[in-house]
Amino acid sequence: MSRSKVYLLAQRGEIPHFRHGGSVRFDRREVLDWWQQHRRGADSAHDHRKCTSVDRHYT
Repeated sequence: MSRSKVYLLAQRGEIPHFRHGGSVRFDRREVLDWWQQHRRGADSAHDHRKCTSVDRHYT
């Protein structure tokens, strides 16, 4: 994931972060936990799309 994408997610409040002065900081463990939870959801959504496209192809 690109640095700009990470900061965009933080700005939207979608990724765990905190502010220290004018800086945005990240706790590695919190971000890793967040990423693993969201990756699992994306993987299952991707599998669903894959099955749907295969079903459309063979019907």
